[in-house]
Amino acid sequence: MWLKSIELLNYKTRTSYRHEFTWGYNEISEPNEYGKSTLLEAIGDLLRTPASGSGRELQAKRTLGAEEDPVIRLSVVSGEREYLLERNAQEGSSRARRVGRPGRAHLPDRAFRCRVSRTGCQPTDHAGA
Repeated sequence: MWLKSIELLNYKTRTSYRHEFTWGYNEISEPNEYGKSTLLEAIGDLLRTPASGSGRELQAKRTLGAEEDPVIRLSVVSGEREYLLERNAQEGSSRARRVGRPGRAHLPDRAFRCRVSRTGCQPTDHAGA
């Protein structure tokens, strides 16, 4: 399984933001206050089961001055299937649905692993893993 994209609407400092990932190692290295931690927090908010279906947890993270509540969308690919996960504070809903088959062109030829060390993540090809 790999992340394909993330979209944030009216979430914290992001009124509208979309990031496309590629298969394998992805790195987001930007200056302070860019929103790197915000991306991780948004993924956590999306995957965390809400205490209630009302979306109040996300409403508290609405962008200052925005009129609409936050929406977080994460697209993931597993095997040959693509899924869309969404938390929508505007509707007070959380949902996951299959949105399509990305096709073999999106799948890796070989397994990919990342070895974490003090110097960072070192990608390594690992055939047959």
